[in-house]
Amino acid sequence: MRKCLMMLFIVFISGCIGVQQEVIKKEQFYGDGKLTYIIPKDKGVDNTGFLKGISLKRTKKNYGRRPGSSISRVAGIDIEYDPSQSMMLCTEYNGEIFHATRKGKKDKEYSSYVRYQVQVDVEEKEDRYIVTLIPTNKEAIRGCSPSCITHYDIPDFTEEQLLEFLSNATVRFNVEIDSTYDTESTYANFRRILKEETFRQPYKDDVTGKIYKSAFYLPKDEEQAKLFVEVFPYRNGSKAVINVEMPVSVDPVTRFSDVGNDVADVRTELGRIVND
Repeated sequence: MRKCLMMLFIVFISGCIGVQQEVIKKEQFYGDGKLTYIIPKDKGVDNTGFLKGISLKRTKKNYGRRPGSSISRVAGIDIEYDPSQSMMLCTEYNGEIFHATRKGKKDKEYSSYVRYQVQVDVEEKEDRYIVTLIPTNKEAIRGCSPSCITHYDIPDFTEEQLLEFLSNATVRFNVEIDSTYDTESTYANFRRILKEETFRQPYKDDVTGKIYKSAFYLPKDEEQAKLFVEVFPYRNGSKAVINVEMPVSVDPVTRFSDVGNDVADVRTELGRIVND
């Protein structure tokens, strides 16, 4: 009898340790929630990357260890791209990281999550890319701590929240504008007209490798475009070289975003500032 109870106990414990994740729900969609970005080719727009210049913001982060603990909370949305399958995964996590306390060991993450598979269709035209994002399926996974004593709450990541996440992106492009003013006067126009942020530590652009000490902010709808400005002597005046990080959004009614219109509007405004 004692041997039998011992075997049951071992089976129960090993089952808890082995089943770290449990599938709670799976769904399929049929393209009703698709979103489309129209992105200009060239014109200073950085068309590199799977989404041809569209950049979505990852929000997943480690919130730091609790006092006196080797455990920290992890939560937020992460993105995985798979160009070979023309798809990406958007996953919201809620869980913990158990930090290694011995050399040679690795930190381990245990989470519940909701994951969406999003089909990515890219159509190339002569002067633009048409990028369409189509959610195709969803799965909800409940995870637990290593001992399975603690089960993590499944994030409330709805399809509406996914569409909102996919509808707000960033586009990078550069602009070169000539001015009849000298370099100091041209740069002073930005300082006079726009809000400037001076960085405590120099900022290195991961794409261009350039280092900036400050940035300007150009109001755009309810957002702001971030400008990294350099001014050089050019002929009898100067040339402003501006790298722009611009927020773009999909219209909630039409579910389209014509990025070219936004780029043109910002270019026009920058021309006005340079030659003000």
